[in-house]
Amino acid sequence: MKKIIVRVIFVIGLLVAANSQSAAVSSFVAVPQEDKQAVKAYLFLSDGCPWCRKLKQEGFSAKFSKKYAGQVVLEEYEVHTPQGRQQFARMRKKHNLDGGVPVLIVGEQVFVGYSENLLSRAGKALQKERQKAPAVKKVSKKKEQELPSVVGIIVMDDLKGIAPAKDIEQMKQYLEKVQDENGETLASVNSIFSAKVGNQAMAIINTNEQKLKDIAAKSPTYEDFVTSAKDIMLKQQTQLNALMSKNAKAVR
Repeated sequence: MKKIIVRVIFVIGLLVAANSQSAAVSSFVAVPQEDKQAVKAYLFLSDGCPWCRKLKQEGFSAKFSKKYAGQVVLEEYEVHTPQGRQQFARMRKKHNLDGGVPVLIVGEQVFVGYSENLLSRAGKALQKERQKAPAVKKVSKKKEQELPSVVGIIVMDDLKGIAPAKDIEQMKQYLEKVQDENGETLASVNSIFSAKVGNQAMAIINTNEQKLKDIAAKSPTYEDFVTSAKDIMLKQQTQLNALMSKNAKAVR
């Protein structure tokens, strides 16, 4: 019990200094589409999730892609990368998901959590999806593309504003640092608390990152941006600390 308390205090202390999302690149596993009925599948994982690590150790992605080569195109994402967070937000919206990871989506079939027979279950879902009419799948894909993200994602390359180019570059560097710090915080949260708490922390961070980007676009100078950014990060710290304190009894 004493060790658990120490870990909670450590994470809360980390949150006081926290500031944004990791810039690591999400992994991508894909098999070329060999026929028009090849099904799109998504696998969402987190480095801080023990069940996700188990799936990786078992080589699920490689086995699934190899066993059903030509029948499925599998994309694997780390949910704490910008690309992974954006795709996960879309899938959560589309499939009305409120749980954590791991999550496997095969066409319209969703599997949340780990199971020893996941490969077999995914294979059955794949065959079921392949029996659907192609026209139905095209409509589904169009709807997926039109779905907006639940939360904002910072994309550094498209950061534009009214400040001089030099100041914009400084803002990008500031935001990148914020992303790295928040990425470390989310990893710590996920290693100690439940997936639900991790997702709530991610939502808080994503929302505040988008606020920072919006302010960067409107700030006339880097100094003005930093002044406003500090207020946002202080509020984020307060929100995260409140979340941690509320769930202190639910430590893994």
